[in-house]
Amino acid sequence: MPHHPLEIIIVEDDPNDFEITQRILKRRGMAGNVQWLKDGEEALSFAASLRSVIAAEGKRLPRIVILDIKLPKVLGFEVLKVFKSDELLQYIPVIIFSSSNQERDIVAASQLHANSYVVKPVEYDAYARCIDEIITYWMFTHKYL
Repeated sequence: MPHHPLEIIIVEDDPNDFEITQRILKRRGMAGNVQWLKDGEEALSFAASLRSVIAAEGKRLPRIVILDIKLPKVLGFEVLKVFKSDELLQYIPVIIFSSSNQERDIVAASQLHANSYVVKPVEYDAYARCIDEIITYWMFTHKYL
């Protein structure tokens, strides 16, 4: 795990989508506080180790998880379920960021207590603007209890 506080966890299998997100974060000076997980299995493993480190060492919770739902190995819904059912990790806001605009996916994310569901725009500028808005709200506007 990084030595500086981990702020953002991005669970995304598409390297192009991650690269766009990383560019936005670099522009905001936040690229060093990111953990990129490339599939659902990696995310579940990371969640288990994160929980152990936070519990054992008293580290601060990450500020946000940006989670795709269409992941290899383990779907994002399973990852969401683990985060939201854990007595410690449940407090981390999980934002679903998916290309799916299917009502069943949005409803499922809501039932599993996702904090927000955002449909990924296809066009680059719209995608970048969307990531910037997610970061602005969840990292700077939203107040944590």
